[in-house]
Amino acid sequence: MKSARGAKKSVKNLRKATVKKAGKASKKIASAKKKVIKAVQKAEVQAKAALEERAKKISAQKDALIKRLMEELAAKEKLLKESKKGLLDKARENLLDLKNRAETLIYSTERAIEEYGGQLDPRGRESVQKELNATKEASESTDMDRLRAAIASLEDVAYRLFETLQAGAG
Repeated sequence: MKSARGAKKSVKNLRKATVKKAGKASKKIASAKKKVIKAVQKAEVQAKAALEERAKKISAQKDALIKRLMEELAAKEKLLKESKKGLLDKARENLLDLKNRAETLIYSTERAIEEYGGQLDPRGRESVQKELNATKEASESTDMDRLRAAIASLEDVAYRLFETLQAGAG
């Protein structure tokens, strides 16, 4: 009986020692688990911080690119505006030149009619007068093609008429 009691006591002591060791191992595992969780959390915080820093850099680069593109666009718009202004100025200048040319032609043709009108045949004089009126009307508009055509037509009619006048006088 003694040996059975001793064996029971040994088993009991062994159980206590095993439970104690298991408790210590459990505590060690729990402690290790906490350390792993802490390390993972720390790594997550670092990764999040690194991502945020990268996002800030990308955002700053994007903002700088947008600013540069907007500046380039503004510069190109300014050049375009200046070019348009230059073209408009050139068109106005061309129109004024045409109008001056028309006025000079009208004046000289009217003077010639006053001076030599009696020597012209009525149909020729009427033809020149018709072209004179068309040129005057065209010179009041801003249609450069119409004005060019009217000038060319008046020059042609006046030239032919006064050429015949010269031939008759000579």
